[in-house]
Amino acid sequence: MAQLQKKARHFVRSLVIKIGVILLCAAALGTALFFAWKEYNKQRFTAVSAMVSNQLIQCAELTAVKAVYSDIVSLKKSEVLGLAKSYTIIRYSGTIRAGIDDFSASSFTVSPDRTSIKIRLPPVTILGNDISSMEVFDERKNIFAPISSREIFEEIDNAKNKIEQTLIVQGLIQEAEVQSVLVIRRLLSAMGFKSVEVELSKGSNI
Repeated sequence: MAQLQKKARHFVRSLVIKIGVILLCAAALGTALFFAWKEYNKQRFTAVSAMVSNQLIQCAELTAVKAVYSDIVSLKKSEVLGLAKSYTIIRYSGTIRAGIDDFSASSFTVSPDRTSIKIRLPPVTILGNDISSMEVFDERKNIFAPISSREIFEEIDNAKNKIEQTLIVQGLIQEAEVQSVLVIRRLLSAMGFKSVEVELSKGSNI
């Protein structure tokens, strides 16, 4: 009888030890799987962030709105008691571009489940105001009252700046802001984000 009890105690002790070992192994395996899953998600999160950064860098400059315009400038000059006169009339066309000059300056935050993104874009600015064509259609020259090329380009430059300011007052920047937000929403939605929140920094010319 004593021997039978001894065997029973030995069996129970062995069973407890085996169960303990199994539980320890299960806990160790669970811990390993948890950290592996956490590292996997971290790597996926990093990969998504890197992908967004890469796309923004590739975008570089974004022209959201183009405004094409035409204008006429005229210059007149008189010398020698008003007897020597020169004038020139020039018709030119230009294009003003508004948008974001450097998308890589954006900052963003991706949600832990990688389904949502919040992004802050740099301010919308005037990217360029360039002459596309120029034509002199009326001109009179007098050697005593010459009109230099520098004077002509200064006059055109002043006219360009006035047109630019007029378009800004009429809402060119605001229109470019709307278009920039639409573009970035489409881009990020195409990358798989279900929720895209876009915020625009404000520039000095808005």
